Amino acid sequence: KGDLLGSLVNKPARLAAAALPDEIRVSDVTRAMIAEQADVAFGDATNVTLKGLEGEQLIYRLGWKS
Repeated sequence: KGDLLGSLVNKPARLAAAALPDEIRVSDVTRAMIAEQADVAFGDATNVTLKGLEGEQLIYRLGWKS
């Protein structure tokens, strides 16, 4: 009945849990999709293990250019 389940929901939830307060973390796939946006910047790339997902995941801190 419209419930979303699986990795499409789990990965973003795990990324949010890995972020510090006032921080946004995105996956390497998201970074590749929005890298050309003029107003975003990426930093602090790190490999993390996310619950429910196999292997390490490369994630980035998302910020805005001034």
